[in-house]
Order: sequence, then C-alpha cells, then structure tokens
Amino acid sequence: MGSRGGSSKTRVSDYYLATHVGVCHGPVEAVLEIKVGEKVAWSGSSSPADGSAVDGHNVKISNEGLFGGNKKEGGVAGTMTVLHGAATQLIPSKIAQFIGLARDKAPGYRGILSLFFHSADGRQGFKWASNNPYLKPLWVKVRSKPGTWYPQKAMIGGDANPMHIIRECLVNTDWGMGAATKFLDDAQMRQVADTLYSEGFGLSLMWAQQDSIESFIAEILRHINGTMCINPSTGKFHFKLIREDYVQATLPAFNRDQGTIRSSQRKGWDETVNEINVSWTNPESEESEVVTVHDPANITIQGAIVADSRDMYGIRNIGLATRVAMREIQAASKPLMQVDVDFDRSAFGLLPGDVIKLVDWKELNFSEIVMRVVTIDYGTPDSMVIRASLVEDVFGQPAVYTALSPDRWQSSAEDPKPIVSWEVMTAPYFMVARLLGETRAQSLTYPAVYPVVMAAPEGGDTNTYVQQAQRGNIAGTGPVWQNSY
Repeated sequence: MGSRGGSSKTRVSDYYLATHVGVCHGPVEAVLEIKVGEKVAWSGSSSPADGSAVDGHNVKISNEGLFGGNKKEGGVAGTMTVLHGAATQLIPSKIAQFIGLARDKAPGYRGILSLFFHSADGRQGFKWASNNPYLKPLWVKVRSKPGTWYPQKAMIGGDANPMHIIRECLVNTDWGMGAATKFLDDAQMRQVADTLYSEGFGLSLMWAQQDSIESFIAEILRHINGTMCINPSTGKFHFKLIREDYVQATLPAFNRDQGTIRSSQRKGWDETVNEINVSWTNPESEESEVVTVHDPANITIQGAIVADSRDMYGIRNIGLATRVAMREIQAASKPLMQVDVDFDRSAFGLLPGDVIKLVDWKELNFSEIVMRVVTIDYGTPDSMVIRASLVEDVFGQPAVYTALSPDRWQSSAEDPKPIVSWEVMTAPYFMVARLLGETRAQSLTYPAVYPVVMAAPEGGDTNTYVQQAQRGNIAGTGPVWQNSY
C-alpha cells in the first residue's frame, strides 16, 4: 500500500499487489480483454507472436481513472506479463525472485495460460485501486483456436467451428477423451465442418470441467441441432446435422413387411408451443439477451400464447440466434407423430439422425410419411429385431393419408325440422328475476307479463332454434314477423 498527498484536505491511499493468476488451459491464440470490477481495464490482442513464447509478453496497462480517479476509488496501472504456457516456457525473473528460486529451477507453468501483474516503474506491485483495500473481480477474455485440424474452416469470424470443438474434445489427451484419430471419419467430419462454415454457425463457449466432456459435447450438438453416434459398420464416430438436405423420393422406404409398430402417437395441439425465446450472449457486454419468434397459425389454433425457452449461450451473433429460434419453433409448433418400430435386420444401416419413409402402414391410415431416426437399438448379434424410435420429420412433406372406406363412418347430421311439441306460458317471477334482474322483474305492472316458450326438439343433433313472433303493423297492411333466437 502507498499513500500520497492530494489537496490539503484529501489523503489518497493507493493499493499495490504483485500477483500471478492462472486463467485456463493453454496455450491460447490470444488474450483480448482484461476487466477489473466489471470495467474494461485493457483491450487488444496479446498472442505468442507478439513476443517471446518462452519469457512471456509484457503489456503496459495505465487506466488511472477507471474507478473515478483520486476522489473515488482510483484506477489500475502497471505491467501484465502474459505467459501463454508454451512447452519451453520459463517464468519471468521477477516471479522467480519472489519465490526464491532460479528461473531454470522454478516451475514453468507450462500448458496453462497465466497472467503476472506487477510494476515496471520501480514499485513491487500492480496498482489495483485507491482508497479501497478490497480487490475487485478480475475477468479475462481469451480466444482459443481448437487444435490444428482442417485450419481453413476452424474459425468462423471470431468464433470456432463447432465440429472443430467437438473433435478437439474427442482427441485431446490432456483434458479431452483422448480418442485415437483412427476412430474418426475424417471425410465425414469435414463435410459437417463445411456445412457449419457455410451457415456461419460459429460458437464460443467455455468448458469449466464442472460437467463431463460427454455432456459438453451434447451441449454443442444441441446448439447446432446434430447427432453423434458410433457407426456399427465402421466402428468410427459418426455425426449428422438435422437439416433439410434430402430428396423425399430417394429416401429408403420401409413397409409392414419389414417391421411392426409397437406404439404410435401424435401430439395434440395443446402439447405444442407457439412462442420460442432464445437466449444468446452479446459479445459487447458479455450479458445474456433474448430473441423471440412466434408461430401465428399455432396462436390462432390455440387461442393464446404458449411460450418455451432455449438457452443457446454459445451463440454470440443476433442473426444466428434468430435463425436458431426459427429452427426451434418450426419443430415445437407442430403436432408431430412419434412411432416406435421393431424392424427386421434390413434396418441395420440406419443411424440416429437418418431420414426414412414409412409406406403403406394402413392401420395408421397413411400411405407414406417421412420420419427421422431418434434412437436405435441394434440388439445382440443373434437378435432378429432392431428397435427404433422415430419422429415425423419437420422438413418432410405432409403425410399422404389413405381415404377411409365409406362404410366406416357416416354423417349423423340431419336437416332442420319444425318443432311440433311446444307450449307458451307466463314466465314465473324467479325466472324473470334470474334472467333480467330483480329491478326489471319488479317494474312490471299486472296484467303485463313476460311470456316463455317451451319446446322439445325433433332431431337428435338440434343445437339452436329460430322463434318468430307476430306483431301488428300500424300501417294496417298485414302482420309483421320478427325473429328471435
């Protein structure tokens, strides 16, 4: 801590501290921003190319008025040495002096990104604040490029290609699953990477090891609407994006001779939603924001807003967030059919995410419907049954339904018939009071009364009636008929 004079009535206390902060697994491509107390203290790009990867890269920070200057909580100032964690990295001499070891005998802190905050003006420490002895939270924004595979499509703007992120999770031997590359279908993964690159579908998100790596991969797949499985034919990882990328006429078809439907159900309209709210991360503020889309047709059918939400925090572009919201509501607003089928072994080549046609399943009253494979169980080697769960594909054309035979249903509607059983009587007081209120009921003076008509319908489907009343015509040209309902 240091003190210095201001005016004759003001004493300013500055607080200094040299500290070495570990940030994340490294090396990273660049350090982009430093925030102290949620305020930007420095922004730029500090990468290994800016200086020696062995000794670190020094960044001068001078923001004395960050927290209001001397009259408030001062600001920050000093030197930040960025240690990217290279394999040959040595710590700076100043850190070695603090811990009392020679540089070549001290830990190198290799494999992690760390920041050493100190001063280059003769002071021992980095200035963190004035007039307030409490350290404010430190935030570091970094950019990490996933691996070295397929570098041409690795980055999409300032974000990473999701296929590259997943691949790094699978093969990284330090923090990932450590899978051998022979278990990856390189050509097929490049196709997925190409599609995501053409869509501009970049993601930036952090795995803090608070959940399993499998859950983190599942989160990425949820963002991009994709599937991952082991292809039993090759023994390799297989990826599939749920997209409108097929021609219905060329889809593999399965009929009743190849399987048995165990169960089927179609969602009711009351099980659908017509508003989707997608949360995304605004890179300017690093705060969550929301885009909302609606399905007007579904709103009309249900007569009300039925909302649901999706957390897509890895998206950092409002245009992409809007496209994902449209994708989500397209499926959530439709009453899609779900079917569980026991196929014979002809379905062995099917994988999760594949699209097929069910044809001529007459017990369900359609001749053709496009379905997407959700899950599939190939059974044991000696099993003759392959169990699959299917859902009607949102991109498919409407199902072709078979016509019902005339003898299965006949209309019960009847033509209107005149009422032959009826009676007119004076309405009792309690009926008038209930229908019109006691004030109007008591306002009548005898012999004035309210008439009431009682009638029995002749038809079984009668649900309304028309009552005609005759009154005199003051012109003397005949009676006038007046309808009442």
